[in-house]
Amino acid sequence: MTNKHAVIAAVAMVAVAVIGGATFAVSQGAFDSRPVAASTAAAPVVDDCTADAVRVHMTESDRLLREFLDHQIRAGSGTRAELSAAVADMQSTRRRYHDSAGPACVRDYRTHMEAGMDATIEGLLAMMADERTIIDSYLVRSTQEFKAAVRARERIVTH
Repeated sequence: MTNKHAVIAAVAMVAVAVIGGATFAVSQGAFDSRPVAASTAAAPVVDDCTADAVRVHMTESDRLLREFLDHQIRAGSGTRAELSAAVADMQSTRRRYHDSAGPACVRDYRTHMEAGMDATIEGLLAMMADERTIIDSYLVRSTQEFKAAVRARERIVTH
């Protein structure tokens, strides 16, 4: 397995856990009955941290994450020229995620999601610049950030 395939496989597994957790939470009605409190003291609870606002944000977040993963899969299965286009699409999706609105109570989750996307993109860019680049550090950082996003999402759902 090449570096590129290792990054794509590992990040995809963690990201699938994020989406799977969201699907389970929604199917169990986790967002239906109560407002969501801030997950940290630094993120103040504001009026838009209602169950509906969180549900809307998580639905959009999941859609963009699936799009990001689709681009990752394309990056891992194509030629070097196709890799470049896939990374550009990943960057576009990452920018749209950053620009999407979200209630303050999901700030920690968003921060980790963006950091996971960034590490994935940075690893692929480094590999494009030099095929001999060892991208394990990017893989580790990306995986850690997506796992932290899963934990943040669980805190949001349980509040």
